[in-house]
Amino acid sequence: MESIALSCEVLVPLGIGAAVARYIAVVAHPLLREICGTEVRAAFWMRLTTVSVLLIPPAMTLGFAGSGSDGNLDRLLHRTLLLSLLGTLLAVGVVARVLFRSIPDVAKGPVP
Repeated sequence: MESIALSCEVLVPLGIGAAVARYIAVVAHPLLREICGTEVRAAFWMRLTTVSVLLIPPAMTLGFAGSGSDGNLDRLLHRTLLLSLLGTLLAVGVVARVLFRSIPDVAKGPVP
């Protein structure tokens, strides 16, 4: 039972994180290219974003979900999904905040 619980606590958040990372990559990479100015810088920040969105949900799940030793698979799956979604929202929120602060204010004119 514990191996099933551990597999669930790792694979579910990784799947959710991978889906979200792929979803945001479509729009984030062109935005990063515009903000960063070069393809190399944009690729670096895109990779950092992807790693964050992939690893924060499993870290939260493994750190806070507890073990599946109580034998209740429904409760384990509920905690795993909840913590995975919270971890994904946290990672996306941090990335969005950093990107938002980097976007030049149109009212102030172009940034030198």
